[in-house]
Amino acid sequence: MFDWLEDILDNAGDAVKDIFDDATSSEAIKSYLGMGLAGLLGNFDEPNIPVVGYQGSIPEYQAVRQRVAMPEDPNRRPGAGGRRYFTDTIFAQRPESTPMTVEQAQAAAAAQAQGLAGLNPTYDAPPTGTKIKKKILAWQDQRRCLW
Repeated sequence: MFDWLEDILDNAGDAVKDIFDDATSSEAIKSYLGMGLAGLLGNFDEPNIPVVGYQGSIPEYQAVRQRVAMPEDPNRRPGAGGRRYFTDTIFAQRPESTPMTVEQAQAAAAAQAQGLAGLNPTYDAPPTGTKIKKKILAWQDQRRCLW
């Protein structure tokens, strides 16, 4: 019933026996001595691996963005596209560095917010008294009668 298990154990035993028989041959002993001598004379304990990758420090940035002012538009459909809610994010370094301070980044974001507010689309009111609206009202009246 467990013939497959007996085969595996027999093959494993034969493999271990072959390893020990080969390990005592003169060629195997020479190779082991060569590896040991290379380990003693070589620098295997102190590998000379070059350092790779970015070695500098990570700069400290602060994200700056401004909310775009949006007047309430009752004619805008929910989900209508074309609006920008925030300015572009500017990553400015802390005030003690030279590229752009947080105050300068906030001023730039405020200027961009004013420009983007003027670009947001406006929508016209939907036409009144259309055929579709009349059909919807008629359908609603019919539903009220059924209840």
